[in-house]
Amino acid sequence: LGRWGAKHLGEPRPDEIVTDDSMAMALRTIFRPDAAANDDLRFELHVGEVVVSAVVRDGVVVVGRGGLPDADLVIDAGLEIRALLSGEVTPREALRTGAVRVRGKRALLRRFTELFRI
Repeated sequence: LGRWGAKHLGEPRPDEIVTDDSMAMALRTIFRPDAAANDDLRFELHVGEVVVSAVVRDGVVVVGRGGLPDADLVIDAGLEIRALLSGEVTPREALRTGAVRVRGKRALLRRFTELFRI
């Protein structure tokens, strides 16, 4: 139900508020465990002032509030993150346009979008 809702929400309106709890719930909802069977990755996601983390290990994700001191990839994005996670924008396009900035292993942005997909 959460994945269906994420697909049909569309772009957030200017008056909508994104919280760390809503981002954490969204990541848990759209995580694809079947795609993560052999992964051991640590992601940190910044959406405006909101910071959440996702640790993926052997098909399981643990999502929390706040950052990770040893994240494999730190992603800085605005509300454009929805377009990236829905596949409307490729990781390459998101980086090229500046909609998303990363620190760490840039190639992991594609992996992030494979593991977390609306």
